[in-house]
Amino acid sequence: SGIGVIDSGVPDAGPPIIYNSLLHRYDFSDVGTTVTDLVGNADGVQYDDTPMSGLGYADFDGVDDYIQLPGNLVTQVQDFTLMAWIVWDGADCGATIFSFGDNNGPADQQGSIISTIGASPKGCTLGVGAVAAFLEPNSLITPAIYKTQSANTGSRSFIAVTVSRSTGRWRIDLDGRGAQTNDSKSLPSGMSSWVDNKIWLGQGQVDGDYPRFGGLIEEFRIYDRALTTTEVENCRTLGPDDPCDP
Repeated sequence: SGIGVIDSGVPDAGPPIIYNSLLHRYDFSDVGTTVTDLVGNADGVQYDDTPMSGLGYADFDGVDDYIQLPGNLVTQVQDFTLMAWIVWDGADCGATIFSFGDNNGPADQQGSIISTIGASPKGCTLGVGAVAAFLEPNSLITPAIYKTQSANTGSRSFIAVTVSRSTGRWRIDLDGRGAQTNDSKSLPSGMSSWVDNKIWLGQGQVDGDYPRFGGLIEEFRIYDRALTTTEVENCRTLGPDDPCDP
């Protein structure tokens, strides 16, 4: 008789799932402060008074809570889509759901803004209550894209920001409420020098200028191409529990 291998009775995990365009996915089902990337290899860290407890969301108090993801997740791709399911507490206009960019502060800290791509549940410009995506390359403030509605307060909302450097356009989608005239704009010329050295959920690049997000983030995803409006709406309809991969 030779040396045998003991069967643990646990089935093999099988080959890894190959995704078409889903690059990173976070469902916040972790226990503790490590935010696991379910698709790629880009785990994040939660800085929060209330660490995740396996319930499928990260809870942000709007004061000092945020999640830091590794930098340079989308700089290397030509086009990309950022997608989130949130429950906003309705407290602050201009609060940052996510921010991909850079600033002049020390590593892993906020500072004076250099560039950012992000989203807010409600914009503050001219007092208009609207969801805004913002893009500020090379410290040049580019007009945001505003929806006529803000995100829901106290119930789930869905938001996606799509950037296509290949076509020179960017777009925001909110809650499947239908196309609006101002949903899409041209990218500024400075986009070619934009980098995402610092990536955060729940806070922006500049401390104090944009409030931290208050509420829940139930799911956050990064796709490595500019999804169409139809594809984004399909993902929204399937919901945060389905790893939609157009």
